[in-house]
Parts: sequence; C-alpha cells; structure tokens
Amino acid sequence: MKQHIKSFARRWLFLILTLALVMGMAGCGSTPSPEPTATPTDTPEPTATPAPPSAPTLDQSSTITLEAGAKLPVIAHSEGASSYSWSLQGDGEISTNTGPVVIYTAPDEEGGVAILSVTAYSESGLASPTTNMTINIKPGKVTLTSFDIVAPKGGDKLVPNQQITCSGTYTLSRGNDTTSIHVWILVGDVYGNYYLQNPPVSFEVDGTWSTSIQPGSGITKIFAVLVTEEGNDSFQRRVSSGDFSGFTTLPDGSLILDSIDIQT
Repeated sequence: MKQHIKSFARRWLFLILTLALVMGMAGCGSTPSPEPTATPTDTPEPTATPAPPSAPTLDQSSTITLEAGAKLPVIAHSEGASSYSWSLQGDGEISTNTGPVVIYTAPDEEGGVAILSVTAYSESGLASPTTNMTINIKPGKVTLTSFDIVAPKGGDKLVPNQQITCSGTYTLSRGNDTTSIHVWILVGDVYGNYYLQNPPVSFEVDGTWSTSIQPGSGITKIFAVLVTEEGNDSFQRRVSSGDFSGFTTLPDGSLILDSIDIQT
C-alpha cells in the first residue's frame, strides 16, 4: 500500500514540474524584443547661397529731357553693391564707366535719344538687374556762324533810287533750318540814320542769301542786321504801314553782322 502511494506521488510531482517547465518556456517566448536604436551621426548645417545686389535706384527720373549741351550728374544706389558698371547707348557721352556717380553730357547741337544703364556687382561678382534711364535731348538752337555781304562791294558807287540786288554768303551752326533767323538789310546816311529795305534776306540751302535794296541820295553804308522775333515783327509793321522813314535806334537785341561803305 505504501509503495503504491509513493508511486502516485512521484507521478504528480513529475506532472507538476513538466507543467511548470512548459509555462516557463511559454513566458520566455512572449517577452517583447527591444527596438533597435539609431546611431547618431554629425549632419553639417546647410550654407546660405550668396544673393546678388538689388537693382540700382537712381536719383533721377527714369525718363528725362535735357537741352543740347547740358550736363546731368546721376547717382546710383544698390543694397549689397561693392561696384557699379555704366554704359550708354545713343547720343552724348558719360564721364566714367565705374563708380556710383556718373556725369552725362548731351550733344551740343543735334537732338536725339540716349539710354543710360547701370548694373551693380557684389564683392563675389554677382550682378544685379540692370536699371535704365531714357534721356531725350532737345535740338540746339540754330545760329549764324558767319554772314557776309558780297555784292555790292565796299566802295562801289551806286545810282541813287535804283533797285539792285544785295547778296552774300552765310553758314549755320547746324543743319539748314533758317526759319528762326531774321536778317534785314538797312542803309545809312552820314547823320546816323537807318533806312529799312524790304523784303528781308532770303536764305538759300546752298549757303547764299539775297534781297533787293534801293539806296537813296546821301546813303553811305549798307548794314546786315540780325533781329529777334520782336525786332522782326517791328520791321514787318513798318513795311505794312509803308513807313520807310529814317530811325536812329535798332530794335532791342539786334546785331550788326556786316557793313560796307558805298557811294550814291
């Protein structure tokens, strides 16, 4: 009987140990595996890309009008600029191609259009957008540079009160537009009186001029007189009213271009 009880107890003990072992192994299989950790690395900071200078701003309007021969200083400013480059297309000239300041000089006589451009550069050589300025140049005023009486000649003896042709040569500062130039021929006596001759000088494109005169008795000089618009109007009023009497004072702004001595 005792032997039977011992045998039974051993079987239960074996069963219990087996169950415990199985449960232990099952518990070990359910333990979660640790997550892998990333190995830190040294990542360089991104570097900033250099920026070009800003488009230059000018101290003048983008479109400007100048008189012929005028000078115009122009100043440029650009954020981030270390140097400037200027260029010119069209009429006139500039004092320099570098630096923040340039002086533009318009041509003396002819009108036209010029484009002034400036570009800024950084120390590393990056270029800004280019800024342009349009310059309109007014044509210079046409002036007489020479005017000579060729006929009659100095010292000629003329028949009194006989109509003759008075003629000569001229040159202009530019072109051949004489519409704003008014020259009249006057004759004078020994008493200092002037006498108007009509019509005024007619200019030809070949550089010659002519008009008709009729010196009376006692006339000793012939004068070529340049007058202003107002002086021209004054002489035209004399002609319109038939007033060819003598006078001693020329209109304001008049200029004697040439004179010769004659006899009548």
